[in-house]
Amino acid sequence: MAAFPYADIPAFSVFLAACLAGTSGWPWTFAALTAGGLLIHQALYPFYLLLALWCWWKRKVSLIHVFACCLPFAAYYVAGALAQNDAFWVLKYQSKTHLKPRGSVPVFAGMIGTLMRPSAKEKVKGVLLIAVFAAALCCTWRSFKRKDWLMLSFSVPIALYCVVANEAIAWIIVRLAKILVFPACMWLADHPSLPRSVSVLFAYPLCSPLRCPSSSGPPVSGSSSL
Repeated sequence: MAAFPYADIPAFSVFLAACLAGTSGWPWTFAALTAGGLLIHQALYPFYLLLALWCWWKRKVSLIHVFACCLPFAAYYVAGALAQNDAFWVLKYQSKTHLKPRGSVPVFAGMIGTLMRPSAKEKVKGVLLIAVFAAALCCTWRSFKRKDWLMLSFSVPIALYCVVANEAIAWIIVRLAKILVFPACMWLADHPSLPRSVSVLFAYPLCSPLRCPSSSGPPVSGSSSL
């Protein structure tokens, strides 16, 4: 567990760089970063999938670029299948290790199982997991209402992990929760009731590179809304 902060830094950095490349219209840079990211961290697979679909839908990349993203992972998958003589080795490993419930609860096992443990430390972890799930749902609902499909690729996978993850990997949800800062800051930047200094000085500079081209820029002087 002590190693995960260092393992997460390159994984999240590559994913955010791929987001920037995709939204900026750099298709081959996006393909290269995504191809590398798929080999770095398994937990980010659904994030890359939704991001690639968004980029293809917005015509930021073509199917050729999406196909190029998958080539290194496909080679890795085939090599593993030949070595283990099992064409479904990744799916079986993920299902057995990460998705199979360890207790009597078939869904939300990571949150409920952790919360029901006797130690105070585990109960605090359970509360944190529930808080992350609530934040992911709020960000997902906000993005869906505003049809911000890019930000959905940040929040939907976390909400799904909260549903299917077992107790053994429940803490990965908290580790992934750092990504929610982007849809949360989108909400801050668009919320007219917040102090202007908070939304302009914090939320807009952080999230403006990931805004869609049709999104509005920073408020001009004298404007009453963001």
